[in-house]
Amino acid sequence: MKRIFLLFVLFAVSFTAQSENLEDIRDVLKHVESEHDPAALGDYRGDTPTAFGILQIRKIAIDDVNRVYGTNYIINDAFNIECAEEIFQLYIEHWSSKLERREGRVASTADIVRIWNGGPRGYMKQSTIWYLNKFIRYRDNLYLKYPKENII
Repeated sequence: MKRIFLLFVLFAVSFTAQSENLEDIRDVLKHVESEHDPAALGDYRGDTPTAFGILQIRKIAIDDVNRVYGTNYIINDAFNIECAEEIFQLYIEHWSSKLERREGRVASTADIVRIWNGGPRGYMKQSTIWYLNKFIRYRDNLYLKYPKENII
C-alpha cells in the first residue's frame, strides 16, 4: 500500500513539476477553496471561521503579507476578489522566493499549491499532499470542461 501511495505522490509531483502561470494556479485554487464564492467562510473553530473569502485566506497569511510588504490588509479584504488576489500573489511571491533561495531551484506548481495550503514550508509537509491531489483533480476537471485559454 505504501508503495502505491508513494508512486501516486511521485506521479502527482512530477505531473506538476512544470510550473504554471501563477494566475492559472490562483484561478484553480478559487475553485478548490470556495467554488468561486467571495463571501465564503471556512475552517471553523467552534462557531468562529478561520478562513475567509474566495481564496480562504487566513489571518496569519494577511499578517505575513503586511509584515513583509508594509501593507495594511485586514480580514475583510479577503472578501474583495481583487484584494484577495493581491494577498495571494504577495504571499506566494514571498514564500516561493524563500524556497528558491533555500532549495536552489524554482518553485513548481506543486510547491506553490502546497505552500498555499500548509504555509511557508508546506511544500515539505506530508500533510499537504492530499491538497495537492485535490488541486490536480480540480485543475484537470476544469481544463477538460474549459480549454486552458478560456479559464485564465
